[in-house]
Amino acid sequence: MEKLKSILEIYTTFNGRISRIEYFKCLALYAIMYIILLIILGIAVAFLDIPEGSMGEFIFTNGIIMLFSMLMIPATIKRLHDTNRSGWFLLIGLIPLVNLYLAYVVYLEKGTSGSNQYGEDPLAKNS
Repeated sequence: MEKLKSILEIYTTFNGRISRIEYFKCLALYAIMYIILLIILGIAVAFLDIPEGSMGEFIFTNGIIMLFSMLMIPATIKRLHDTNRSGWFLLIGLIPLVNLYLAYVVYLEKGTSGSNQYGEDPLAKNS
């Protein structure tokens, strides 16, 4: 029950920091949920008898997928906090090619050792 509470906290709050491994766990859970969502959407489109390739199908499926994609925003902001960057740094992802730097920071860069302005070191808590 404690693990579920900590996972829900990552997806629902913007405060604090998470380590790279916690972020990848969130990403893996998100990928599994995304695949399940795609299957459900495929069934829903067939059940609702929305014509394939129509604007209705496009708006229905992409709208739900876009809303679902917002689940990763809190986890990504916490990961940026771990590297001592503001959550607003996420907006750099809107710039083509520069967004590769954001991916490097989020996925590969080691977090700040010790505490920083966003909280305690998540790796120190686990020790």
